[in-house]
Amino acid sequence: MKYVQITPDIYPADISSKKKSFTLQKFLSQSSYELELKHIICRNKYIEKKELELIAVQLSQSINQKVILHTQGNFDQFLQGPSLSLMNQIKKPFLDYVEGLHLTSDDLLKLDREHIQLLRKNKYFIGKDGKVGASLIGASCHNIAELEVAANLNLDYCLLGPIKKKYKFSKPLGWKNFNSLISDISLPVYALGGLSIADSQDAKKHNAYGIAGITMFIDS
Repeated sequence: MKYVQITPDIYPADISSKKKSFTLQKFLSQSSYELELKHIICRNKYIEKKELELIAVQLSQSINQKVILHTQGNFDQFLQGPSLSLMNQIKKPFLDYVEGLHLTSDDLLKLDREHIQLLRKNKYFIGKDGKVGASLIGASCHNIAELEVAANLNLDYCLLGPIKKKYKFSKPLGWKNFNSLISDISLPVYALGGLSIADSQDAKKHNAYGIAGITMFIDS
């Protein structure tokens, strides 16, 4: 079983304290890395893009693994590539820290294949030699329409949920509905929403490519 960790609302390492938030240091101390993580999605909807990019770089350096940047409903900002101020601070190209971008379901429905190609080829994924490296583009989905869009755009993976826990206005899908929804979808689909490591067998039984989550990886 493959696992995707989504960060809680963590903040850069140089921010010592924020009410109801995780600093990067606290996140690293409470996260469980006993499992081999396929991907780590870095997000925090309360901060600016340049701060999120800084967290991604710091997190990648700390765990020695590339991460995926969550576009947080602002994909157009990410078409422009990384913030110039941060590019001047880091010694390596972003390609050494970031392996891809993750779209919200709202953004997903606004995009076409040209957008996806622009995302794949922007400055996040350009090496020192000026060549564009490999990039992953994934998305969050909640229904068959969104899954079909993700597949038609040739994304690399998607997250589908919630399986057990209600999310905003989405009722829990349950495993049978999950299995039915992904039956004709050609890309890898991770289940999420109120899941734990104990759900791995059910996920496998219902043809999930893996499990994604936030709290399931945090010791508390």
